[in-house]
Order: sequence, then structure tokens, then C-alpha cells
Amino acid sequence: MRSLLVILSLTVSWIVNAQINYDHARFERLLKEERCAELVEEALAVRESEYGKNWMTDYYLSLAMCCLGEVERAGRCFDAILEDYSKDPNVYNLITSSRNSCSRPAEIRIDNSFVSEFITATFAEADVSSSVRGKMGYVFNCDQVMSQFQLDPTFDQEELTKRIFDISELDEAEKYYKDYLPKKFGVVGQGRFVFILPSKRDVKRNHFVRPAAELERIYTFFYKYYGVRPSNKVIAVYLMGNKKRLAEAAQIAHGINIPKENIGYSNLSDLSVLGNSTKQGMGTIVHELFHLMIRTDIGDIPAWLDEGLASLYEESHWKNDTLRHNKRVWRTTVLRQHAKRFEWMPSIKHLIAGNWSNFQYHGSNDELLTVDEYQDEVNACDVALNYAMAKHLMMFFDSRDLIPSVIQAYKERPSRIFEGPDFDPVNVLEEAIAMPIEQLQDEFNHWMSREYNVNLNIR
Repeated sequence: MRSLLVILSLTVSWIVNAQINYDHARFERLLKEERCAELVEEALAVRESEYGKNWMTDYYLSLAMCCLGEVERAGRCFDAILEDYSKDPNVYNLITSSRNSCSRPAEIRIDNSFVSEFITATFAEADVSSSVRGKMGYVFNCDQVMSQFQLDPTFDQEELTKRIFDISELDEAEKYYKDYLPKKFGVVGQGRFVFILPSKRDVKRNHFVRPAAELERIYTFFYKYYGVRPSNKVIAVYLMGNKKRLAEAAQIAHGINIPKENIGYSNLSDLSVLGNSTKQGMGTIVHELFHLMIRTDIGDIPAWLDEGLASLYEESHWKNDTLRHNKRVWRTTVLRQHAKRFEWMPSIKHLIAGNWSNFQYHGSNDELLTVDEYQDEVNACDVALNYAMAKHLMMFFDSRDLIPSVIQAYKERPSRIFEGPDFDPVNVLEEAIAMPIEQLQDEFNHWMSREYNVNLNIR
């Protein structure tokens, strides 16, 4: 067996997913002793557990494959981490460095103290880039500078691990948030949710019976319709009412500065959803709730599917016991504006072949952008266009009752570490809908023209 290429000292006391208990000491020992087949088996078991599909699990798998000499498979897994999870430059540096080391024939040892310090800082950054999903609102200026979620390095990340409560511990969860948040915030527990508002004056327990019941109904629909495991954990719902209060709550709750175009986000690390919503209008909260629910079992679905489906339920209504999207939605305006200016739009093939970086940063760049490149190159309207296209594609799928089969195909898709080098995400979709991508594009174009009077200028 060839020597282990990179030996890591994982002396971190918290993890990107607070729900997953990694035995870091054991995993590190397996790496050092080159018992890498055991590490693969144990990491795959973690991956199949609730919330187990995250970049840390796949990073362990990548290192184990390097140890086994499976350089090609390790490379695919390293690449998948960059594409499916991380958008942070520090994580990019770590993954690319590890990938390069894996491909070298000679043994390379890295100073453990340096690696420990670096990986701790990297995981802290990854909490923002990998565990947070945000919702983009209206874009009024295409040339506005779009920023990323920025983490306050002084924020105590271990605090996130204290926020995981079973539903039976709702009273303890309510007390925790009352003690942790500034006294001006209102906190009330109801059902599986702890509602957090910007003022105590806004809180009367009986006023949250109906909002909690509605969110519970939506949550139940999500896990039944999409065939995922329901969680028995409390979810924190921040109803901040406007973007200023949302930004304040994000800084207090998670130590992050949110982009100004952001109107809500979810944090998998502490099972929270935050929005500029109120209990009378929770469309953004429903969007973010979907992100938490779908990642119980299917944490690695691609950006176009994750954001497209979450956006599908921003504006929705009940038809019997099925939650259906509204026909008239605000994101249609984005497509109409592009069509009116005769601007090119991404094809379905282009949309689904892209990674998270392509989707949330830039529609045409295949490389991961650095922070400086991101500030210089990203056009806010391109990103808004990706969201709008993904949402309307989901609306089209919903009209054909194709969503369950699409989700099932991605749910059953194995880790990319076991997929061949010729893996094509287009094939996954074509098999799920029993339709070639060219036919799908034609039918989608006709549907958009017929239903919304939008002629797509596909590039």
C-alpha cells in the first residue's frame, strides 16, 4: 500500500454540521495507520445518516481514496466538493492543495501544527460557504457589487452546537434563545419551531398557533412528497420584517454579514431559517425551510435543483393536501426583462451542467472565482436570471408531475467518488424524465411562450 500523502491533525471541536458527530480521533488514526478501506466504509455510513451528505464527509472519503492509491476517484471527489458545496477561497485552496498532493507519487508530509491551524480556520469559513443558503431578492441595478456572506472571525462557532434540540426539548430551546439573544428580541416556542422576532412587543403565544400549524403542514408535505426522512429537531424561525433587522439578526445569531441583495437564508449548522418575513407573509421562510428539509437526505443536489425547488414554493397555495406554486410569480419579470432586451439566456443543458459557483456567482465562468474576481466579474442580473430560469423549469416540471421522479433520480445517485469519469449530469435528468434534453428544451420554450408570453433567447 502506498504511503499516506497528507497527514492531518483534525483538532477541531466543532463541525460544519452540528447534527453529525464525527469521531475525528478515530478517522485521523485510520489515516495515519493507512487503514483506509475502513475509513471509506465508515465515512460512507456517515454519508447515509441524517444530514451526512456534506463536504467534510466527502473530504474524508477523498483522503481515504488517496491513501488507497485511487487517485482518479479521489480527484472526482475533490472536484465534487468544490462544485457541490464550497464557494469559499480558503476551502478552494485546501481542496486543490490536497488534490495536487494526492496526484504525486512521492510521499508528502505537511507540518501538523500548520495544517491543524489552517483546517480549523477553513472549517470556520466553510460554515458560511457550505452550510448557509441564501435567497436573492429583486435586482434593480445589474452593475451593483454583489458581496458574499462574510464571517466575523471572533464569533464563537461552538455556540452553534448548543442549538440542536429534539422537539421534546422545545421549552429548553425557547429558554436558550431567550438567554442568548439581546433582551429586546421576542422568542416563543410552538410545535417544532422557535419563532424569533425583533421585538418582545410582537410576541403573544396564541398568535403563533396558526403560523406554526401552517409551517408544520408545509414541512410534512415536503418530507412526504420528496420521500426524505423527517427530522425530530427544533427549527429556529427568525421573522425579522425587513432587511435591516435581518442583517442585525444574522450578525448576532451567526456572526455573518449578509449581502445587501439577500432577503433570507438558512443555516444547516443550527437548523435555522431567517428572513425579512412576518407571520402574515412567510414566503421567504418557506423557501429556506425547503433547503433544510431536502438536505436531510439529499444534501448534494445541484444548485439549479436546490434553488429552483426552494424558489418554487416562495409563492404557493394549497390544492387539497398538495402545495402548488402560484402561476403568477415575481421572478417571471426577470425573464421578461431579459427577453425584452433580447439578451441571451442559459439553456437547460447549460444550467444543469454548471456548479454552485456558476449558479450563484456567474452564469458562464467554469472556474471558481476568487473574491477579487467575484467582485469584478459578477453581474447581479446574471445571477437573478439563473434563479428565475431554475424556478420556471421547476414550474414546468410541476405542471407535468415530473418533480418526484427527478428528485428520486438525484436521491439515488451515488457519491461522485464512485461515478465514472464520463459521468454526465444531463444523463441523470434525461433518464428521470424519459426525454432527451433537446426535446425538453423545445417543450419548455413552447410552454414559456404559451403560459407567460416569454420567448426565451437561448444561448
